Amino acid sequence: MLFASILLQMFILIGTLFVVQVVWHVPVFEQIAASWTTLLILFGYNLILGPLGEELGWSGFVLNELQKRFSPIKAALIVGVTWECWHASLWLMSGYMGMDLLLYIVCFMVSIIVVSIMITVFYNLNHNLVIPILIHQLFNYLLAIQLGDRLPILLVRSVLYLIVAVGLVLVNDKKCLYK
Repeated sequence: MLFASILLQMFILIGTLFVVQVVWHVPVFEQIAASWTTLLILFGYNLILGPLGEELGWSGFVLNELQKRFSPIKAALIVGVTWECWHASLWLMSGYMGMDLLLYIVCFMVSIIVVSIMITVFYNLNHNLVIPILIHQLFNYLLAIQLGDRLPILLVRSVLYLIVAVGLVLVNDKKCLYK
């Protein structure tokens, strides 16, 4: 499970780098932070800022409680929408306005909701909080180390995360996603 969750995140990172290079003509080496100091600081900062605390609440408590009343997929959607509202202040800090802000919000919403589905699938397969923390950490960290305009990066990532989440839902058995 650990390897699969890391592999899926790497697929999304490589896919994002490739699409941004092809569509927006930004070379891959200009898209990634190259300083080891920056990479380490961002890793620690992102781990402490979000996944360690949030996943204890979102996956360790809220998801478990919701799955007592709803199917896992419904619980994942509820957690995803709630998690999205939790992060709504980030929309205002994005610096985008008008249609760019609307697109940013939609991409952000899609990303968080489908990451919630990914987390639910993996959590229900192993009932270990390490995987949700890892998925959340890589989601934040791999976005943080990508340089450049956030909007095209988030647009591509949201589509790739959606593809991965749909794939996970389709290939996993019913006990993992439905009551």
